[in-house]
Amino acid sequence: MSPHELLQRNARASTLRDLVSVVIECVIAIHEGILLLPEPGPRTRKSCLRHTPSFIRGKQSAGSVTYSALQIATFLDRTQNMGPRRPRKADRDVRSALNFLELVERESIPQRNAKNLIKVMTKENALDLTQLIQRNT
Repeated sequence: MSPHELLQRNARASTLRDLVSVVIECVIAIHEGILLLPEPGPRTRKSCLRHTPSFIRGKQSAGSVTYSALQIATFLDRTQNMGPRRPRKADRDVRSALNFLELVERESIPQRNAKNLIKVMTKENALDLTQLIQRNT
């Protein structure tokens, strides 16, 4: 998926389910070299870094690309201002999507429970996280 298509999908993302899907596609695009983001800043805490194709903070493998929630949020124009002389940060929805995906990948939330959780949050059909996460790893 091209960066332009990702931005279009983000603009249409009206539920957390939609945003989770957009975030997954962003991480896939970063890993495949389709979406090129600047390196995380030197002041970015190591505990905030993730490495493609994983959603787990700190989990690094050969051929992985480092990214942070702020980088994805900046690309999607989903950051929040923390006040004068304070750095911007990823908005709550992007952080929530990444944290949710991390819990699913760690199997802290079983797949069937994750699908039910998304169904309750969106009142729509559950996103097939199994397929998307397997595609991503």
